[in-house]
Amino acid sequence: MRGGKRVRTRTRYKYTKKTRSKRTRTVVRKGKRVVRRIRRRTRKIRRVRRKTAKQRWRVKRTSNPQTWWSYRLRINRWRFSRRMSRTQGYWYLRRYSDLRKKWGSRNWRAAQKHWRQYGIKERRNKLAYRDLNEWESKEYMKRFKDVSWSSKTKMTETQYANKHYMEWGIYEGRNRHRTYRLTNIQAKCYLNRYVDLAQRYKKNFNGARNHWYRRGYKMKRYPRCDNTKTQKNIAQGPRHVAHHYAKFRCVGDAWFTRLSVDQNSIYKTPKPKKDSFVAVSDFGMRRKRAPNRWIKCQGRFWGKDVAPHMRKQCFCEAKPRSEPRRCAKEGQWCKRCNGVVFYGIYKRNGKV
Repeated sequence: MRGGKRVRTRTRYKYTKKTRSKRTRTVVRKGKRVVRRIRRRTRKIRRVRRKTAKQRWRVKRTSNPQTWWSYRLRINRWRFSRRMSRTQGYWYLRRYSDLRKKWGSRNWRAAQKHWRQYGIKERRNKLAYRDLNEWESKEYMKRFKDVSWSSKTKMTETQYANKHYMEWGIYEGRNRHRTYRLTNIQAKCYLNRYVDLAQRYKKNFNGARNHWYRRGYKMKRYPRCDNTKTQKNIAQGPRHVAHHYAKFRCVGDAWFTRLSVDQNSIYKTPKPKKDSFVAVSDFGMRRKRAPNRWIKCQGRFWGKDVAPHMRKQCFCEAKPRSEPRRCAKEGQWCKRCNGVVFYGIYKRNGKV
């Protein structure tokens, strides 16, 4: 096809000449015209060495809130960035009463402006989460041994626990509730077991999980799935399948967590014993639906490293199967069945 732009005339179509950028120029030298080529000016690009994953995550191993400021520069950029979403603006007004009295509880634009002008300098908190109450802070310090409060900090226990959770707990994915965490499959089983939860939350298993964190454990309810004839160990929850960098297969949900709750379980130290899922779930973890292939137990598959430089492990949680039901008798059509069909005896000793 010829180059150029197609222009319609009265009788037919014609093509205009395709213009090109000039590559030559005419220079007059000693009364004569000389045609010279134009040299393209190339811009020199300075090559910067790309940092490795270990260099990007280079962090001093301490969780003391008094000394974290000079070491956690990565969190510093995340917590005190100039960006503030609408949800963060609402929580910013909800957390500070002086701003709420001045602008109300819905003027998030004014909160965003205040954060950029004064909030960053005053080291305020813009993150969207509910602060720990008195009972949650006590359980938080009881669960994590590295959170040690003393009267020398000149803060109450609740203030100290909130400061540690804001500076370390959110980043590390620590458990802030007064009981152990529930997985998605366990929350669905918890929702289907109790009628009052099914009537209130219907299919919202996240609402049922929040009910367990606030009231369910006080009512001594059972949140886990029941064992069946085909799945005899499903009540145990996720089970250990592989260590770090090992391959495994899973039918259900795959979990990526740290190997031990010990803060010094890094590769330079001796390998500790692996902890259970209930103990390890108090820290950060990642979940993903396992594909029908071999998986390598590393952060690349989950998209994020839950605990940099530490030993990890992988768990597999099976999805509860529905029990087989009778779909047809002998000689009839078995309709509405998308799974496995079993063919066997209809009556045995006079019983169906």
